[in-house]
Amino acid sequence: MADYEKIRERKLKKARKVLRRAGKKVQVLFLIVAILLAGLGGRIFYIIYTRGDEYTQSVLDEQTKSLNTVLAKRGQIQSSDGTVLAYSEKMYNVILDVAQLFSDDEESDSDLTGDTINALSSYFNIDRSELIAKVYDNQSSRYLKLVKEISSEEMEGFKNLMIVTDDKGNETKTSVVDVWFEETYVRRYPYDNLAADVVGFYSQNNGGELGLELEYNDYLTGVNGLTYSYVDDGLEIANETKGVTDGLNVVTTIDYNIQKIIEEKIIAYNQEKPSKNTAIMVMNPSNGEILGMASYPTFNLNDPRDLTKSFTEEQLGAMSDEDKTNAMYDLWKNFCVSESYEPGSVFKPITVAAALDEGVVKDGDTYVCNGYEEVSGWKVKCHAYGQGGHGQLTLEQSIMESCNPYMINLSIKLGTVKFAQYVSVFGFGSLTGVDLPGETGGIIYPADKMTVIDAATNSFGQNINVNMVQMLSAYCSLIEDGNYYQPHIVKEIEDSNGNVVKSFNQTLIKQTCTADTSKLLRRYLFSTVNEGTAKKVAVKGYSVAGKTGTAQKANRDEQKWLISFIGHVPADDPQIAIYVIIDEPDGTTGTSGSSADVLTLSHDVLESLLPYLGIYEDLTASEINTQNSEDELTVEVPNTTQN
Repeated sequence: MADYEKIRERKLKKARKVLRRAGKKVQVLFLIVAILLAGLGGRIFYIIYTRGDEYTQSVLDEQTKSLNTVLAKRGQIQSSDGTVLAYSEKMYNVILDVAQLFSDDEESDSDLTGDTINALSSYFNIDRSELIAKVYDNQSSRYLKLVKEISSEEMEGFKNLMIVTDDKGNETKTSVVDVWFEETYVRRYPYDNLAADVVGFYSQNNGGELGLELEYNDYLTGVNGLTYSYVDDGLEIANETKGVTDGLNVVTTIDYNIQKIIEEKIIAYNQEKPSKNTAIMVMNPSNGEILGMASYPTFNLNDPRDLTKSFTEEQLGAMSDEDKTNAMYDLWKNFCVSESYEPGSVFKPITVAAALDEGVVKDGDTYVCNGYEEVSGWKVKCHAYGQGGHGQLTLEQSIMESCNPYMINLSIKLGTVKFAQYVSVFGFGSLTGVDLPGETGGIIYPADKMTVIDAATNSFGQNINVNMVQMLSAYCSLIEDGNYYQPHIVKEIEDSNGNVVKSFNQTLIKQTCTADTSKLLRRYLFSTVNEGTAKKVAVKGYSVAGKTGTAQKANRDEQKWLISFIGHVPADDPQIAIYVIIDEPDGTTGTSGSSADVLTLSHDVLESLLPYLGIYEDLTASEINTQNSEDELTVEVPNTTQN
């Protein structure tokens, strides 16, 4: 027992020694910590004493900017050759922190922050008294927008009034305070009117409002981010931005030079002979790419609501707000997509293709045109009615001379059901799905409701409504071995570094006719330009092919017309297709005698386009026919004569 007590005593003594040594170490540790805390406290006291006001002001200043939205930059719209048609330019809004301004002011109200007010008034040309009144009306505001959309140069100039740098590079704040700059973007259209109704325009309030700006708004918009402020390890105010993703760029199939050429030709024509509408489309028949699309009248994308170019001051003064709004919508409408109309004789190749495919007619078959065809009690006239008709015609000549009765005869042989089916197969009555907003579907007769007289008038392009994209897409399939490609106007979506995010390649939708029928139609359409009603379109050295169209508009008594030409080059190896429309050409009320205007316009456009596109002359000297043809005359309406 005694031994146990001795052992216990020795252990206790040893434990006491360990505790004494540990206690000394803890005391030393506490002393070190106390010294460090005292040093840190001294440093903080020194900073507060020497720079406290500066940090307080910095934090207050930054509070107005923390958790602010950072706008994403909207993507560009480009032509296929890289020309920028729309872009966003970074600008700045001038913001005044009025609440802080009153807090900083130590002078009397009559001289409220004189340096700041004077600087703002002078630099941005703001009336001083109005500025002071605005400040007093918003005394509690941390965000008062004074000036919108200044350039970076203007911003830097004003910043120089707020911060002065000495010879040693040290920055010192001046008495111009509590002003900061908010980033924003302004949409720019460097070519004003170019491809206006295709590109469309954008506004801060509504986003994309027209054209590609609307159709591809989700791609162009991007994702806004946030910027916030904090005090870093060095007790400095730091800013950080999170989550901002700029919009993507839209690369169109539009060729800048093609677009420029067709618009220049449209304007030149209308300066001499104003029309209600003039529209031109150029397309690649082998892939559905729209290379050019323009209509007249047009508008300035940078000021789309300006009507002074279209109306006189007197006219605008007499218009109500609703009238002006309707006028703007009419001006913004893309004729090529959003207008439907009776196409007239440019529809005849569709009728011939259907008849050939169904075997109700073959190449070389003849028909005698007496100037009219009787259908269901109606005498439907040919434009050659006054001359006793065309006489005997081959199928090729029926296209060359634009004979209505031959087309009627073909529609009767096809029958209403089969004819209606082919109308649908070629895409009429349905949306093409072109990637532009506002497409109209047109009007056709369904197979179960089409009568014989309906088929008869439809066969030469009357009493059927189409849009330009439908008509040109159908025509392209007709000359491209029956291959109908999806019409489209955007080629790629790219990020800001030029990386392709999405491609829109050619999409074969269906086959509308056989390759053999297509080959015959290419020959017939070449003969129409080389020897028939479309001679005036011919461009020396080139095998231009196509078909004329003259349609009397609805409300026949008004005697208004829509004249057109649709065609392609080269004739047997189509590289481009073109469609030209003049709606209500000047001087044609009561007659279609000016239909030669659309042929001349088509010729002028092709004469400029073909060399640019690198399409070589392909006619021999013996094939070039430079003789002028008679103008295509009017197509009579079916109800002018009834038995």
